[in-house]
Amino acid sequence: MLRLLKLARPVQEMLMDGALEMGHARALLALDGVRQIEAGKRVAAKGLSVRETEALVNALLQGPSVQRKRVDRDEAHRMVGEIKGYKLFTGFRGRPKSDVETIEKNIVRLSNMVVNHPEIMELDINPLLVHEEGKGATVADCRIILKNGRG
Repeated sequence: MLRLLKLARPVQEMLMDGALEMGHARALLALDGVRQIEAGKRVAAKGLSVRETEALVNALLQGPSVQRKRVDRDEAHRMVGEIKGYKLFTGFRGRPKSDVETIEKNIVRLSNMVVNHPEIMELDINPLLVHEEGKGATVADCRIILKNGRG
């Protein structure tokens, strides 16, 4: 049970939310943080069984490593637009518009950082406080896990 604490935070959340079961989580432990999260999302989205999850993990361990790619501004714009609460950034219910441009620019910068520093295994920013349009954003807390396990 304590081994499950070694799961990446998003995978732990999927487990607590019921999107994954203990058997899925145990199988995902064999993967590093980035691949754990991607595989966990795939397992939850496709409703894979534990046996199918184990097969997926084995395939990932035998296959090529996770490809890190740079995210350009267009891709960042699309990603931000897919956020469930995106409507809140647009001046919803009389509130001022949020600085969506800063979010997009930071996604691009973070993707460049991860590509340029392969020792980064996980990066978690929570919360990101987005200010009014033109006033930027503030990272309230950030955690970076490096390949050697420190972070």
